[in-house]
Amino acid sequence: MRISVVLWVAVFVGCGYFGFASQVNEAKPLTRTYFMTIWLPRFDGDKGRPTFKELEGVLKDGRCVAKQQNANWNIAEDSGHKNIQFGFVPMQTSDLGDIAKALSKLGGEKNKPVARVNLALGTPISEAQFDLLKKELAQAKGIDWTNSDRSRLALEELGGAKFGEIRSAYLKAGATLADAFKDK
Repeated sequence: MRISVVLWVAVFVGCGYFGFASQVNEAKPLTRTYFMTIWLPRFDGDKGRPTFKELEGVLKDGRCVAKQQNANWNIAEDSGHKNIQFGFVPMQTSDLGDIAKALSKLGGEKNKPVARVNLALGTPISEAQFDLLKKELAQAKGIDWTNSDRSRLALEELGGAKFGEIRSAYLKAGATLADAFKDK
């Protein structure tokens, strides 16, 4: 029984549940799997784009993104605002900034941010919490403050944003994390 479980785990991981699984020199995940929602402002109101095929194409090399065929991927629209939801595991070599950089390859309206994220349970967060969030993330890379607000942080298309830094800043700002981002 023990051998079959070990064999199953080896086969499961070796088959590449996440894009990084088959790479020998890849770092271990920094944390657990989160169910991430990323808003795609460049495609707000565009009913046909991006497609699953387009998203899979640009995110296929993202080591922190669960592969579509093995995980629950969703494209949704909420009041005209497009978003994608997927399994996400921050890695030393692959993080939110890499996702933003990959999403920029899809095009869309360049005058809008490539991606926006929110980790708080209730939005918008208060002005005081947003001020603390900005203070905590003042030195962080990859955040587009011009297009960020109390409801969501905009990510720069050049990358650099780190989930761990953003999550920690939300906590230090006193925001209650959404269930998907709480410690389990």
